[in-house]
Formats: sequence, C-alpha cells, structure tokens
Amino acid sequence: MSSKATSSSKRKKSRNAHDSSSKSVRQQIEDTSIISTPPIEVSRITVERILSKLSSLELKMDQSAVKRIVKELIKIAIYPTQSQFLSKTEEFLSENYSEFYKRVSRRNWISYYENNIFPQLLDKHRSHRGTLSSRIKDTMFAIFGDDQLPPINSSATLEKISIWKKSQEVRNCYKKLNTHIEKILVKLYGPDNT
Repeated sequence: MSSKATSSSKRKKSRNAHDSSSKSVRQQIEDTSIISTPPIEVSRITVERILSKLSSLELKMDQSAVKRIVKELIKIAIYPTQSQFLSKTEEFLSENYSEFYKRVSRRNWISYYENNIFPQLLDKHRSHRGTLSSRIKDTMFAIFGDDQLPPINSSATLEKISIWKKSQEVRNCYKKLNTHIEKILVKLYGPDNT
C-alpha cells in the first residue's frame, strides 16, 4: 500500500507541478502582453492601424476632391449606380493618390470607401443633381417665358405634372428646344457629325 500511496502522491505532485508550470507560462504570456487583448480589441487595433496609415499617406477626401469626382460622375450618369460611384472614385485615386491606392488591400479599401467616402459623394451628387435640375428649369423658363411655357409648381402632384407635360404649349416648347439644340450641334460639329 505504501508504494501505491507513494505513487499516488508522486502523481499529485507531478500534476500540481504541471498546473503550476502551466499557470506560470500563462502568467508569463499575459505579462508579456502576447495574448492580453480579446479578439475585438485586435480588430479595433487593426482598424486604428489602417486609419493611421491612411493619415500618414495624407489621403484626405476633402470637399474639392469629392467635387471633382462628382463633376466627372455627373457627366456619365445623373442617377449613378453604387458601382459607378466606386469605379469613378477608384479611377480618381489611382490618378491622384496612386501610392495610397497601391498600398491598401481591397477589403480595407472597400470598408474605408463605404464608411468615409461614399456618404460624402452621395450627398454632394444629390446636391449637384438638384442644382442642375433647378438651373435647367430656370433656363427653360428664361428662354420661353411665361407666355410660351406655362408655369408649374415644383411640388405639384404627379397628375398635374402629367397634364402639364401633355399640354400643347409644353409640346411646342419642346419642339423648339430640339430645333435649337440641333442648330447648336450642327454649328459646333458640322452637318455630317450630328
């Protein structure tokens, strides 16, 4: 029995020594901060590192850059898709911030774009589109006047707008507008290129 007791005692001591050596290794790891932050902290640190890289590369989507992208985009589409926004932004960045664009991974770029750039682009594009629409309307009424083109309230119902568009006066103005545009194009590009 004494040999069993001795062997059992040795096993307990061995287990305790293993547990204490395990704890000390764990403690050492925690002390050296190898595994001291939870996974959420690691991703937060990663995001902070990426953002600091963006800052160090001095990429700032200031209003002038956003305006330039929107100005080019409005020429392509009045109501652009999200992929058109993205491709025009990538084109702009590759031309003007090529160092940044080459260094950032695709996944990090998409995340940065969706959170920081796209909302600014969308707001600016909507504003630009509204301004453009207002200028066109003002120009139309300035050219044709109230005597040729009947006024319409911009907050009119769809039914009233439809009736206004179908009126003979508006149709006549539309025909005149097309005639003037055709003459301008012929004068600009010549009769063979229109």
